Amino acid sequence: MKDLCGQVAVDDLDHRLATIPRFPGLKIFKNGLENIKRFTADEFRNMMKVFLFIIEGLIVKHHKRSINMNTVHRYNDALVNVYYYWNKMYIFSRQEYFLESDLEEFKVV
Repeated sequence: MKDLCGQVAVDDLDHRLATIPRFPGLKIFKNGLENIKRFTADEFRNMMKVFLFIIEGLIVKHHKRSINMNTVHRYNDALVNVYYYWNKMYIFSRQEYFLESDLEEFKVV
């Protein structure tokens, strides 16, 4: 993201994380990703709950003007999809049992 947008996108990402409204059971990242090297597994799970909404449109908003808009949208969609499919995989993996059809559907994704 830093290559596509520069530091301004990273700063905006931190700002977006810091301004998430308080909600019971949801960790607030008032310092952004400042201490990510020391995150616990619980903090990563909380981050993944909101990250999809944080990154949506970030590349489109801050991309370098030298990059073609089609490319910008492709990168933005790819980044959003990474977090979407990670969340989907995580929720799927928390099931107690799987049907063969569930596993086939998951394999396609």
